[in-house]
Amino acid sequence: MKISEMIKNLQKFMTEHGDIECWYATDDEGNEYHKIYYNPSLFYINSDNEVYSSLEDLEIDEEDMEDEGIKPICIVN
Repeated sequence: MKISEMIKNLQKFMTEHGDIECWYATDDEGNEYHKIYYNPSLFYINSDNEVYSSLEDLEIDEEDMEDEGIKPICIVN
């Protein structure tokens, strides 16, 4: 899901239910739920779906991202 779609969904949800707290499920089975405390963060994902907190961790430069199959992602928690 892109950020724009998330914002659209949240705006619709807020219109229907008010400005309520955001929580997240720790897994897709809903075994635990926690409040979202932090602002979104920029991370990176490679073609094997491994997540990295910085390009330095990947040991590549920003101009090489596309060639290496690296994409920026938005992490919320």
